[in-house]
Amino acid sequence: MHSAPHNIIGTPAYYQWRHDDFVARNPDKPAPPYYVNYGLLYAQRFENETKSKLSAGGQKWTDEVMLNLQTLMENRLSQADGAEFEQNAQALKSFAFASHVEAYWNEKGTAPLYTLKFSDLMLIVSTPNFRDSISPEGLRQIITITKKLCSRWLKLKIEN
Repeated sequence: MHSAPHNIIGTPAYYQWRHDDFVARNPDKPAPPYYVNYGLLYAQRFENETKSKLSAGGQKWTDEVMLNLQTLMENRLSQADGAEFEQNAQALKSFAFASHVEAYWNEKGTAPLYTLKFSDLMLIVSTPNFRDSISPEGLRQIITITKKLCSRWLKLKIEN
């Protein structure tokens, strides 16, 4: 298992590199579809379409989240069973979707999700294809994030 070059972590190119690296290491096996059919697709969409429409805070959030997502993926792939894990397309996809909540929340970043403008949140949630948003994994993400946001906002309202 190769670690991704540091200069591509946090960029859309990361997912293409991960795909190409997998193919080079496993020429007889199909590459996990997550890398190009989800990771690359949405990294490019956020970078090339959504980001310019976001506030400065939303743009910072986008950069931090892409780095978060890819760092979480690299950390998982660097574990002892990383190569075997990566060959299980469903396990890879499930891990990626599960890690999105932590990455999107961005608690340790300079632009946590709960600090973004409502208009940014609407642009962010409308970026994925509808079919991905209503998939079981997508719905789980939306429900978890919505609960976290509501809890956070309710707590702020009670405090004020």
